[in-house]
Amino acid sequence: MLQIKLSAAELHTLFRLVSAEAVVGFPNGLLFPKDKEQADALYQQGFETLVDHNWLRPEGTKYNAHDELFLYASIMASPKNTIVAKHGFGKAEKVITYYEANGQYIEQYFGAENLFYVSPLQSVDQLEQRLTNFLNLAPVDNDQLISFEVDEGEASAAIKAQDVGRLTSLFGDGATNQTVAQSILSAQPYGQIEFGEIDPDGAAKIRTLVLIQNPETKETFSFQRSGDQFIISVVAPQSILK
Repeated sequence: MLQIKLSAAELHTLFRLVSAEAVVGFPNGLLFPKDKEQADALYQQGFETLVDHNWLRPEGTKYNAHDELFLYASIMASPKNTIVAKHGFGKAEKVITYYEANGQYIEQYFGAENLFYVSPLQSVDQLEQRLTNFLNLAPVDNDQLISFEVDEGEASAAIKAQDVGRLTSLFGDGATNQTVAQSILSAQPYGQIEFGEIDPDGAAKIRTLVLIQNPETKETFSFQRSGDQFIISVVAPQSILK
């Protein structure tokens, strides 16, 4: 898989060249400083580095851009859909972002050497597999893809009290539901996924899933607020994008 490594300065220059002022999944305070002199210095640094790396090629008095890199920058700057996934907390937190526009997919994360890694993906199936690997999801049979809509206050109280009976009663009677309740109480806070849908005016509709995961079995569950309800679902590779 192609991976392009870019510095903050290079990205600042790229995004300014495609008229972006903020981009989902990036530290915008770093990439878009408000001080004009600082921003201009970052632009010049990024421009020179892009030339050094042959992403911008001089031709007479002008510069020719690397078409594919500028396409990737345009997709990240103006996506139709985004996914921002996180796991871990504090210094251990890891973040990965996916962008989609016109059926084209880009992956981006901050990696070694204080560089950002940008990769084009071949399909939504590849995105699903990459996201599954990032979140370390355990395989789940289709008949175990269970989802419950329960009262948020009741569910929170049951989980806080570690009361498996109370939590099971919210799901309904049955051995399977009791097993799910026990698994949820054995899980730990893990991360979250934000799905963004951006309309043509730039307004974003965000859907957030809070994740918990059993550190031994890798069983993963998501919590999504819906009014005063929690939608609690088993998270699996085949359902992660649903």
